[in-house]
Amino acid sequence: MKTIVKEIQAFNTNRDPGKRALKYTVMQQNAFRFYRGTCHLFYKHLYTNNILPISPLVWACGDLHLENFGSFKGKDRLVYFDGNDFDEAMLTPATWELVRLLCSVVVAYNTELSIKKNITVLVKAVLNGYMQQLQEGKAMTVEKDTATGIIKTLLYSVELRTEAKLIKQHTTNKSNATRFKIDNKKAFTLKAGIKQKVIKGIKAWLTKKDDGYTYVVHDAIYRLAGTGSIGIQRYAVLIENTTTQKKIILDVKQALPSSLVGFNDIKQPVWQNEAERILQIQHRMQHICPDWLSTLTIDTNHFIVKEIQPLADAIDFMTKGNSMQKRAATMYTLGKLTAAMQLRSSGRQGSDIADELINFGKDKSWHQSLIDYAFSYAKQVQIDYTLFCKALSKGNIV
Repeated sequence: MKTIVKEIQAFNTNRDPGKRALKYTVMQQNAFRFYRGTCHLFYKHLYTNNILPISPLVWACGDLHLENFGSFKGKDRLVYFDGNDFDEAMLTPATWELVRLLCSVVVAYNTELSIKKNITVLVKAVLNGYMQQLQEGKAMTVEKDTATGIIKTLLYSVELRTEAKLIKQHTTNKSNATRFKIDNKKAFTLKAGIKQKVIKGIKAWLTKKDDGYTYVVHDAIYRLAGTGSIGIQRYAVLIENTTTQKKIILDVKQALPSSLVGFNDIKQPVWQNEAERILQIQHRMQHICPDWLSTLTIDTNHFIVKEIQPLADAIDFMTKGNSMQKRAATMYTLGKLTAAMQLRSSGRQGSDIADELINFGKDKSWHQSLIDYAFSYAKQVQIDYTLFCKALSKGNIV
């Protein structure tokens, strides 16, 4: 227990103490939240007990799990469903990314389905989709008109949301000034000095945006989102286009070193900074990136900037009404999207070419080893989660 507690505390020392406590509370909710918040434990275990077969080198988002796929509007203004979090992105063996996803399936569904053979059906659906897409040798996309099942339902539901509703939901007008609503759950007031620095940094960044418009900055707050990233420097900034009078909420998220650092021996490119690493790999792996995606520096800290969209959402995989057939079909699509991201970024700065991935997709001999590892590590997650909850309840983790 002491080892797990120490490792979790050591990893989170760079978090704001108050927000770190909130992160632990979220991780306490269930084993899947704990899994999301302990990416570093996963890769330490994989590095120490790596019995996975040799596989091609690929660009990986690094933290691929069920809720790191989601909907968003791309620069071309179409709404896509794709991988959408690249904070941990690095060059890795293809099996690392895939087994992280498979394990998330086992952990997420273990409580509800409980029967191993049912979970195995979902895991194999991911692998079958992955293998099928690699064999096709061409990256695919999922948008409203090509989506099916649960994903199609999601994309049609988010279509009804508008920017105006998003702004109204999160802001208020007082004394002719538009400000964020503060709920102290997801939105927190910033200290005056920090707020001033954030706004100053955004203003300087906006002057470099070459779109022919000028913008004003109305407000900035601390934003709580995700699981693994809770406690890092993360802000929501409200800006307005002075010509169109359209208001936009920006997500400004601190870029930290990947959780894979120290557990990945593959030689990596030399990046200008961590934000540039995230940005460049995301551009390679996504078909179309969201609008406003960029990097920003405030003092010596580097950030990823993107628009907070009303269309952005993840699938609720625990929805009771979804049949096994629908769930398996969704898992199959997630497998195809995983392969598509790897194919799309193949042959770049050390990643293997598409031909290597195609050949890898023709070979089923490695499937069982990934399935076995996913179920084995899922058991370890449950053990670690139980120890974490006990330590947290006794006040032994801060």
